[in-house]
Amino acid sequence: MSVDVPTLTMVSALTSASVALALAFSLRTDIAAIGASLRIWAAGIAIQAVGWMLAGMRGTISDAIGVVLGNTLVVLGFAECERALGAFGGRRARPLAYIPLVFVTLTSIVFTFVRPDRDQRMIATSLLFAFVLALASGAALRVKAEGSRRPRSQRLTAATLAVAGATLFCRAIWILFAGQSALITVIVVYVCAAVAPVVSSLGFALMCTDRLDRELAYLASMDPLTGVHNRRSLESIANREIKAAERHGHSLSLLVIDIDHFKHVNDEQGHEAGDAALRSLTQIVRACLREEDTISRFGGDEFVVLMPHADMASAMTGAERLRTAVEAGSQMTISAGIAEWTPGEGLFDVMRRADDALYRAKEAGRNRIEAGATSAARSVHAAESR
Repeated sequence: MSVDVPTLTMVSALTSASVALALAFSLRTDIAAIGASLRIWAAGIAIQAVGWMLAGMRGTISDAIGVVLGNTLVVLGFAECERALGAFGGRRARPLAYIPLVFVTLTSIVFTFVRPDRDQRMIATSLLFAFVLALASGAALRVKAEGSRRPRSQRLTAATLAVAGATLFCRAIWILFAGQSALITVIVVYVCAAVAPVVSSLGFALMCTDRLDRELAYLASMDPLTGVHNRRSLESIANREIKAAERHGHSLSLLVIDIDHFKHVNDEQGHEAGDAALRSLTQIVRACLREEDTISRFGGDEFVVLMPHADMASAMTGAERLRTAVEAGSQMTISAGIAEWTPGEGLFDVMRRADDALYRAKEAGRNRIEAGATSAARSVHAAESR
């Protein structure tokens, strides 16, 4: 069964154009890096589609358009996909992927009009196409992954671009040693004009979806103003730490921090000054506390610090160091209450005692640390042990 290559090329080009149109209108986001890279990728696929379409019309239109412009647009589309992956990974655009544009245009002109040689033209353009696709595959692999293993979406995108590039490279080698082959031409058109744009676009769309999922997870667990954990995230972490403390029998303390006279800052200096004070406090707390401590903004100007493997004495020492650092390094002071977890307590039981201690610190004049009362659970535990 014979395959009409121009028809296959046109169908493949229309498929790519449909993918570009779908990407342009279906995946919209306010996240700058994702939105910009999606637009560049969709444009690249659309440019490729036009290039392949012109290639499919060779023989019915002038070679200047069907060969020279068609080849140039295809390689430009590949380069735009490489740029999209770079933008997605937060990397600046590199001119390297666009240099082959000049060579593709020149070789297409030379081997079509100056010294007509179809084989030489196909070898040269195939190698240049393969080079740009290799750069694009590398750009996909260079996108920083969250864990030690790259997501499947990233591997799918990189592998698809690599296969397309390898196909074009093999085509150049085949023509160099065995001459033209209708079968090789069909394979190249099918892989590079039909399969690669669709599958790589699917992979890239999944990469964007993965990034969006991570962004949403971050927004759900972190405070956008200060960049620390929010209340929801603290509850999850605290429950995990309490279970670990129960299982291994280590200590666990909780510190509730409040900025003194914070309402006056907002009322007299404005909310921007209040936001700056919250961010400043966060930076000082991060600098003073241990790596294993968890800081969260519980609401307003109230912060909660979870301190694993810290008894009351250790937590008091750390809290006093923090209070001194805030007083010395900013124009504000803090008050704080500390409570040490006891077996049988939940997060809010400990927080209740820490809140009571914070209230006493404020009543005693602010800019001080108070220790929470011993819990009823601890008193019972102590009595039973006697």
